[in-house]
Amino acid sequence: MRLLRKLILYSASVLAAAQTPNPQEQERKAYDDIYSSQMDVFSHEANAFMVRMITGRKPGRALDVAMGQGRNALWLASQGWTVAGFDVSPVAIEQAQKEAAVRGLRIETSVIPYQQFDWGKAKWDLIVFSHFFPHDALPKVWDALKPGGLILVEGFHSDTARVRPVGGGYRDNELFQVLKEYRILVYEDVQDRQDWGLPYGATNRLVRVLAQKREPKPAGCS
Repeated sequence: MRLLRKLILYSASVLAAAQTPNPQEQERKAYDDIYSSQMDVFSHEANAFMVRMITGRKPGRALDVAMGQGRNALWLASQGWTVAGFDVSPVAIEQAQKEAAVRGLRIETSVIPYQQFDWGKAKWDLIVFSHFFPHDALPKVWDALKPGGLILVEGFHSDTARVRPVGGGYRDNELFQVLKEYRILVYEDVQDRQDWGLPYGATNRLVRVLAQKREPKPAGCS
C-alpha cells in the first residue's frame, strides 16, 4: 500500500510537469526522484518485445529514446550494436553508464530532452521507443532513420488509464495511422507483463509495433 501511494504521488508529479511554466525541469525532477528511490516501479530487464524482435538481426547503429537506466541500450550493446541514448534524467544516465562499465560495454549517452536532441540524418538502423513515443518528433525520426531502418514502439493501450493515474495510451489501431508512412512488420495488442507500472498488476494491455522505413525502389521499378 505504501508503494502504491508513492507511485500515485510520482504519477501526479509527472502530470503536474505538463502544467508548469518549466515542464522540462519538472519532468527531470520527477524522474530523478524515481530513479533515486528504491521503488519497484519498472522492470530492470530489457524490453521483452525488443529482445524478441531484434535477436538474430544484423547489428547496426541504434538509438534508445528516453533510455532511463539503460536496460534496452545495454542489451543492444551486448548484442554488438553501436548504441546511443538520451534521457532528461542525469540520475538515470549516470546509473546507465555505471552499469555499462560493470558489464564492460560502451554506450553513448546524453542528458537532454527529445525536443533539443540532434536526431541526425539517415543515421540509425534502429530507434527504440519504450513507453515514450512523442508524435511531434516523427518528422525528425523519419529523417534520422536509414532507408530500411526500424522503429520499435511499446506502450500502454488507452484502456489501461482506468488503473494508471498517468492516463494516456494508444487507442485501437491508432499506431497504424500514426505510422502510415512506414511498413508495419509486426503489430500486437496484447495483455502482457508491462515494463512500467508494476504495482498496477501482473499484466496490462500493451500495444507493440515494429515498423520499417521503406527503402527507395531501384531505378526503373514502378
